Amino acid sequence: MNDRSTQAPPAHVFHIKAEQFPWMREVTKCAPQEAIIDLGRAFANFFAGRAGTARPPDPDGQAPATEG
Repeated sequence: MNDRSTQAPPAHVFHIKAEQFPWMREVTKCAPQEAIIDLGRAFANFFAGRAGTARPPDPDGQAPATEG
């Protein structure tokens, strides 16, 4: 099976990144790659029904009380 997450991007993507996002060369490549992998996993979980909707954070910064 061909896993899209392990395929190299097309060559033109590197030129676009160098021209439009030069700051990305200043950080390790792992950070944006992990963010994209996490986003893909989040979409997969959402559309598979394994994820609920996000709740806004509590204004005081406290964890919400559990019901029960």
